[in-house]
Amino acid sequence: MALLKNLAKASAIVVAAVSLLSACGGGGSDGLASTTTLLTAKAGAGDIPPDTSPDNSVAWVMSYFGPNQDLANDSLHLAFSTDGLNWSGLNAGKPVYQAPTTVQGINGSGHIRDPYILRKNDGKFVYIATDWTLAVNDSNYWNRPSSRIFVADSDDLITFTNPRFLTMASTLGANTQPHAWAPESYYDPDRRKYAIVWSGNADRGRTYVSYTKDFNSLVNPTPEVLFDPGYDEIDATVVPYNGHNYLFYKDETGSGKDIQVAKSSGAGLVAGSFTRISPNYLTRGTNQGTMQGTEGPLVIKIPGQQKWYIYADYYGNGGVFGCWTTTNLDADPATWTKLTNGVDFKLPEGVRHANTVRVTQAQLDALKATYGVTVPVVSTRIKTTYSEGGVPFYAAHAWFHGMITTLNDTNNGQLPTDFKWRAAPGLADPTDPNLVSFEATGFPGRYLRIDSANPTRWPTGGSLTQANRSVGLGWIATADKHHLTWVDPLEDTTTFKSDATFRKVPALNGDGNMVSLQWYGNTTLYLRHMAYQLMGLPSTANAQQKVDASFTLETQ
Repeated sequence: MALLKNLAKASAIVVAAVSLLSACGGGGSDGLASTTTLLTAKAGAGDIPPDTSPDNSVAWVMSYFGPNQDLANDSLHLAFSTDGLNWSGLNAGKPVYQAPTTVQGINGSGHIRDPYILRKNDGKFVYIATDWTLAVNDSNYWNRPSSRIFVADSDDLITFTNPRFLTMASTLGANTQPHAWAPESYYDPDRRKYAIVWSGNADRGRTYVSYTKDFNSLVNPTPEVLFDPGYDEIDATVVPYNGHNYLFYKDETGSGKDIQVAKSSGAGLVAGSFTRISPNYLTRGTNQGTMQGTEGPLVIKIPGQQKWYIYADYYGNGGVFGCWTTTNLDADPATWTKLTNGVDFKLPEGVRHANTVRVTQAQLDALKATYGVTVPVVSTRIKTTYSEGGVPFYAAHAWFHGMITTLNDTNNGQLPTDFKWRAAPGLADPTDPNLVSFEATGFPGRYLRIDSANPTRWPTGGSLTQANRSVGLGWIATADKHHLTWVDPLEDTTTFKSDATFRKVPALNGDGNMVSLQWYGNTTLYLRHMAYQLMGLPSTANAQQKVDASFTLETQ
């Protein structure tokens, strides 16, 4: 992100910076930020020399975390693209690296968010991320923010070493518990150091910059204010163009929650020098359906072309992105061309807050050989016969137990991926075509099951308040409180595989386009909904029960 403050710099420095931009591949801006500098300073002992090696990169590798709150989602995931639009996942949607739960003697949960990867000038990589280790889930984190970032090293994005924390600030103004969110890093060819750009909060959210030589300590323990528009903002990323700098960020005010664009008055990045290029938002008014609010702007430039793509995360929709394109960063944001998800661009399932780094062909080949290219998941939605106001209900999960609700229901953090299942061959006998198991798309490795060893297992405590449709749990009579469905991690046992397997039989309501799902572990029980809960119950007593035990399996 380093931004050229003095365009009259010696040509040797400029050439070095230009050659560096492609090698760095700086997240979000295709490395173009490496051609510029934040501040002018003399090189000192131990400073990082520019990288003058040729650019041999061929693809972007995307780093991201998942839409849900378990450890697997709150970890580093990777995808890749050679054109900036069509992205393929790696490692079957599972994380390629999970932070340890104890780092430098500090105990935590191992959760991270907002991962970012920088190719350093020595050709190796450093991985930084928002530190979420103080919490198992959001409800704990907000009361215990971390002013650290998580850091690890890698030569190849396959093996990660030396996990550690780096404290960005112990205080910001009067705030003694600041957070350090969404870190990004760039090489500053003038300072000959790496700049770490992050979102912090004093009396309001601002963008800060800290400098480091080794990602072990900071040159300036007191961070500099990089951007302050006078109101709350986060997730800033900077792109240089035509002698100015363009700063994409999320407006955090009540009337915002969308991506804005500001332009600097000159080539240098100076606090107070940015002005919004238009009162229009890039993303406002172009949301998909009921989706509102975007964050985490990611900007990439197509090599050899004057063309940019910006991705923005519809953060309330569990891994759904928008993408816009322009050939001129001076263009009014409202005139950027919006692309169609799934047609013009395709992302892996469940991407949240992404960034990118450029890699060589050899590095890409090694990643594909190690992790395998993820085959896109064919999702299944389990549609019930129940509806309210003509709106149908679908099987989903809330706090890892089964329930039914409408697709647009976002109460208690309900996400679109919570309604998506991978209809896999029955775990109990994969050779039987009539058997099926349902893996939760948003939680790879978790399967819908009935717990045969604990048939009266029932949600208690905090999970009741955090689960959607939890009121329905209180409506069920004590005599019926058994065989609730759960979304549990796969266990390599005969019992679990039986618990998570269902036989597709002709729909009990007689509809030839539907099926009923008979439990493999007890053929007298069928999946059926009661008071919004999805349970295994007898379904032969009356006609309504047969209707409630009939489903349509919709393939997407």
